[in-house]
Formats: sequence, C-alpha cells, structure tokens
Amino acid sequence: MLVEEDIPEAVSYSDMYHLASELPEMYRDIAIEFVDRHVEQSELNEIGKLVAQNRDFYGCFFADTAAAEEWLRTQT
Repeated sequence: MLVEEDIPEAVSYSDMYHLASELPEMYRDIAIEFVDRHVEQSELNEIGKLVAQNRDFYGCFFADTAAAEEWLRTQT
C-alpha cells in the first residue's frame, strides 16, 4: 500500500510515537510505503520509522513517490 501525505502541519513527537507504535497492529502483514511531500518533516518521519520498525512494522518512509513505488515492486 502506498500512502502519500501532503499535510503541511507536523504532528508532535509524542503523537508520532503513538501513531508509529500502533502501525504494526493496524496493518499486520501489509507492506506500506509512506511518502511525505514535506521534506522539513523528515526528522519526525525518521523517528516514526524507527519506532514502527522496532515493533516489526513492514514498510518504509520516502520523500519520493518513484522510489516508494520501486520499493513496493521489490516486496511482492
């Protein structure tokens, strides 16, 4: 699944932690690629990625849709 986000407002670090903690339970056995069009949120996204992957989340975070699509193609 490819999720493309274009929301200029960033969530708090606490909200990102809680959301990322829930991803593995919400999307078990589904490869998910997140694309955030707002590069300035990359540090926040990196924290979310680390939290989710530490809980066995199967996905990645990218700033580029083409790279996200390529990653998804390699996962099937």
